[in-house]
Amino acid sequence: MSRSRRLLRSIAALVFVVSFLGGNARAQELTPGQGATDSLFYLVLVPAVAIGILVMVLVAYAVIKFRVREGHTVGPVNAKTHDRKLETLWTVIPAIILLVADIAAVILILWIFFFVFDANRANDLVDWVHHAANWLAGWSRDMFTVDNAKWRTVLNYGLPATLRYSPRRPV
Repeated sequence: MSRSRRLLRSIAALVFVVSFLGGNARAQELTPGQGATDSLFYLVLVPAVAIGILVMVLVAYAVIKFRVREGHTVGPVNAKTHDRKLETLWTVIPAIILLVADIAAVILILWIFFFVFDANRANDLVDWVHHAANWLAGWSRDMFTVDNAKWRTVLNYGLPATLRYSPRRPV
C-alpha cells in the first residue's frame, strides 16, 4: 500500500472518529461575557484566516514564478529596486494603522479616567468620549460583571486598550 493511500485512510479514520465523538456534544447557554468573547474570537479568526490564505497564495505564486528552470539563469530585466514611493508606502501605511489603534486606546483610557474620577456627563467632550468608547469596547463591555461600577469600567474598557499594547513593538 502506498504511503499516500495510508495517509488518506488515516485522515478519513480521524475525521470519522472526531465526527462520531463530537456529534453529541452540546454547548451550554452563553452568558453575555462568553458571547462577547465568542464574537471577538470570530472577529479575529476571519481576518486571520483570510490573511493566512492570502500569504499562502502569494508564496505559491512566488515559488512557481521564480523557480529555477533550465535555461533561466538571468534575473528579471526590469528589477524593481530602490523605489522610494513603494518603500514610503510600506512605511506610512503601517504607521497610519498604528496611529489609529493608538487613538482608539487613548479614547478608551480617557473614558476610564472620566468615569473613575466622576467627570461631568453633561459635558460634550465626556459624552463624545463615552459614546466612542462604547463603540470601541462593544465586544468587551459586559465581559466582567463586578459589583463595583468603577472596577467594572476599568476591566471592561481597559481590556481592549491593553490588548493594543500587549504585544510590545519597537518604536
